[in-house]
Amino acid sequence: MREKGETLYSITTKYNVSRKDIKKANKKLIPIILF
Repeated sequence: MREKGETLYSITTKYNVSRKDIKKANKKLIPIILF
């Protein structure tokens, strides 16, 4: 779980996404990373 969280964090930081957008992006990114 920690590795997935770090990947999501690194992706969002690279694109300088705001926290609100991160929550929305996580819903879309999580299934992509899981599979």
